[in-house]
Parts: sequence; C-alpha cells; structure tokens
Amino acid sequence: MLEIQNLKAGYRPDHNILHGIDLEIKQGEALAVIGQNGAGKSTLAKAIVNTLPYKTGKMFFNNNDITKKTVQQIINLRLAYFMQGGQTFPHLTVKENIQFAAGNINKTVFEQRFDELKQYFDFLKKINLRTEASYLSGGEKHQLALFMVLMKNPVFLILDEPSAGLSPANVQIMYNTLNKLRQNNKITIMLIEQNVEKALEFADKVALLKTGKIEKVLKTDKVGTTEDINKFYFS
Repeated sequence: MLEIQNLKAGYRPDHNILHGIDLEIKQGEALAVIGQNGAGKSTLAKAIVNTLPYKTGKMFFNNNDITKKTVQQIINLRLAYFMQGGQTFPHLTVKENIQFAAGNINKTVFEQRFDELKQYFDFLKKINLRTEASYLSGGEKHQLALFMVLMKNPVFLILDEPSAGLSPANVQIMYNTLNKLRQNNKITIMLIEQNVEKALEFADKVALLKTGKIEKVLKTDKVGTTEDINKFYFS
C-alpha cells in the first residue's frame, strides 16, 4: 500500500535528517515507528505527506507515485495525517471544526460519515456540538482532532504521537478508539509513538528508527519486552 525507497529528507538540502529510508507497509497492517527524540520519526511523517522543503527518493501509495504530489493531492488519495498534539481550531465550535475538516461534501454524505464515526467517540455524547473547541479538555481535543482526520474517509492513517501530553486514562481512551476503528474499518496505520508499550500493544510490526535510519523492522511478537527496546535502542 505504501512503499518508500531511499528517502532522504530534511529542512535544508545540505543537512539530512533521514538518511535513506526503505519501508513498506501493506494494506491492513499497523506499523509502529519508534525511536529516540530526534531520530526522525515526525520528519518521516512530514516527508510522506510532502510538508518538508527538501527530500529525495521515491514514494508510492496504492501504486501512485506520490513523491512530488501536493498535500491536497495526497489527501485526495485517502491518506490522512494526525499531527502531533491533535490540531483543532480553538475558536470554532466542535461542529464547525468537523465541518471544516470534511471539506466540500454534500449534506447527506457529511451526515452519513458523522453518524458512522460518532459511535467510536463517547465524548460527543457528553458535550454540546456548539461548544467552542477551546473549552474542551486535552483528551477531548485529541479525540476531536482524530474525528476531524477521519472525516476525510482515509484508507491509510499516519498517527504522529497520538498519546503525547495525555493522561494515562486519556491514552487508554485514544487507543480503545483506534483499536475499534481498525477492527471495523480495516484502516491501514503508520503509528509514530514515544510510548513504546502502547506501540507494541497496538501494532503488528515495529520499525526501529535510529539517527535517521531504520535499523530493523520486526513483528511485534518477535521484539521482546519494552525493557529490551529501551535498553538497546533508547540508551
């Protein structure tokens, strides 16, 4: 579904952060990318959706060459990106945030998508949709940001640190939602995660990223313990 070939990328042409990434994610898989801060995890996500100023190499999504496609063209291919921190518009209401994310679709399609997704998001049952996003809790903002991304009806979802800044209870809510979506919607996922334990619980495979290079890609049942990962890749 997603194939990356010899990807080198950074913010300046004379300074790469990624040093020749080769990676393949097959349809239906959940692959976690883990590594130290500064290893290049978020840079990899940004390179895939083409928000970096500099990159070389090749990328293919569903047999489409997306190497030089614009962000909107990539979104139109149903590849979506949940940015670190969960991006919402604080001075818009919850409903307005969702409408903005949905884009230019007709009312019938909007309502159908909204109704399909809301079953996964318990917070929507507890709040008024006319509430400004700035009044939501941190966990609710993350949930709203995920809902907004999913309104684009993706078949492939990149999640950049979905647990960052959340309490343990809200991390569990986030991953409960993601697990239900995987089971029922068959979304392919690339998960970038600093929470190694959650990454290993959630993903089928894990890519170990170190100083801009992928050291190994392993099935999660072959990785060992979280302690092993911390010892060998984060020390």
